[in-house]
Formats: sequence, structure tokens, C-alpha cells
Amino acid sequence: MTLRDAATYVLELPAAEQEHPAWRLAIATLIDAAEGRDFLMHARIAVIRALNRNQPAPARVKQEDWRDRWRAKRDGIGR
Repeated sequence: MTLRDAATYVLELPAAEQEHPAWRLAIATLIDAAEGRDFLMHARIAVIRALNRNQPAPARVKQEDWRDRWRAKRDGIGR
């Protein structure tokens, strides 16, 4: 997808949708990226967030670290 494709998509959105804060941020970062004032990755992230703003946040999986293994071993629970 190019910046032009993203701009075309945003322009085809209804006016009320374009006024949503997530889309306003996406539009601003797209313009800044096109003019060389911001990174393309920031524009990509803003557009993805605007597209997925109604989706629930993914559940975070707690990663076990060495302290968890040490505590389990110390308490006789683990491996």
C-alpha cells in the first residue's frame, strides 16, 4: 500500500468518520510522512490503529521469567 492508496481510502470515508480522533491522527501522520516530516512507520501504525479502533485489545500473555522459575523451585512447586 502506498501513501496515495491510504489517502484515497481516507478521502472515501464518510465525513463523520474522518472527524474521529483516530482518523484525524492517521491523516496528520500520513500528511507528515508524505512531506518527509515523519516516519512512514508512524503513519502505518496510525492507520492500523484507526482501522482497528473498535476491536478489543488483544489479551496480554504473561511471559515466565527466571524469577518465576526460581520462586517455584524454592517453594517446591515446580520442576
